[in-house]
Amino acid sequence: MFQDTKINSKKIIHICSYYKTSKLYESLFSKLYNQKNIHLIFVPLYKNKINAQEQSNSNVFYLLIYQKIHKFLYFLKIFIGYKEIKKNIACTPNMIIHAHTLFADGGIAYKIHKETGTKYIVAVRNTDINVFWRFFPFYRKFATRVLMNAEKIVFISPAYKKQILLKKELKGKNISNKCVVIPNGIDDFYFNENNSFVNKENKLRLIFVGKFNQNKNIEAIINVFNLLKTKAKVDELWLIGRKNKDTYTRKIEKMANLNSSITIFDEINDKNIISDLYKKSTIFIMPSYFETFGLTYIEAMAHGLPVIYTKGQGIDGYFKEGDIGYSVNPDNIEGIVDAIDNILLNYNTISQKCFENARAFNWENISHIYNKLYNEV
Repeated sequence: MFQDTKINSKKIIHICSYYKTSKLYESLFSKLYNQKNIHLIFVPLYKNKINAQEQSNSNVFYLLIYQKIHKFLYFLKIFIGYKEIKKNIACTPNMIIHAHTLFADGGIAYKIHKETGTKYIVAVRNTDINVFWRFFPFYRKFATRVLMNAEKIVFISPAYKKQILLKKELKGKNISNKCVVIPNGIDDFYFNENNSFVNKENKLRLIFVGKFNQNKNIEAIINVFNLLKTKAKVDELWLIGRKNKDTYTRKIEKMANLNSSITIFDEINDKNIISDLYKKSTIFIMPSYFETFGLTYIEAMAHGLPVIYTKGQGIDGYFKEGDIGYSVNPDNIEGIVDAIDNILLNYNTISQKCFENARAFNWENISHIYNKLYNEV
């Protein structure tokens, strides 16, 4: 069992099932470690999900406790997670638990709270709303109890806060007063003052950076580009992402091959290379169907690129419409074309606002917001 002898520090117990699969957590925790509170991260995982070389460090504890059958036995999975974390640390009322998802982590926090009185914060993310809440209605009553008993409910975007408050199970529950919106951040690298627009070829380029899958709606991007191209509004389209050997990727490659002005790049992990491609582009476009946040929108903005994003998803609600780009219906090709036309009519002003607004999304600032939240609890 973990024991700590430091005095005058709050102990924040993080339950973070997706710590290994999302780099954003590592970025957040690296900033939180520098502050006075003690942060311990518990990562409940399915067995054989980490390499033998990977070891829990002084702050991160991998709990290899789940088996495949637990994917279909939600309440048993929650019970196992709860028992394992209790075995590793004595949870007390003067600690705070931060559950980083509603269903996978929040259920564990709720059970610990009911037994020990430990207060908890719970985050609501894309999978919670668009998978669990949507397709597993028999878990909604339990999830509602998790939200009702939380001290604070954290949303990554205003759009998701609005969506959850409109759920029929939460009508009349009066939880809005404990809802807060805290964005994700981007790597400090992208705030380099040299990330200015350097498109010396004087070409109007649309750029997409993300996974190649149906949710990202890449075929709509290609259709939008083809329509703009016929009107001589844009010159090139760059599509950057992991090219999986699946039917959808082959469909995208086939569509792209019909237009020599469309270039597909494989996934790029070198920040210098991706930054260079941003600098040479004009507008970032990603009309996803579902988006928790969309870090690539902010990365593009940090380079002065106006963005096309989805109404009611991701970063929608953070900015006044037209300030940094436009929200769109992902199925409305003509509407997306009109949004790009509007950006081009006022490009320099929007580009400057993108630079300015992106600065708020750095992990240092965000870590201080979380620290303030912990202190309030």
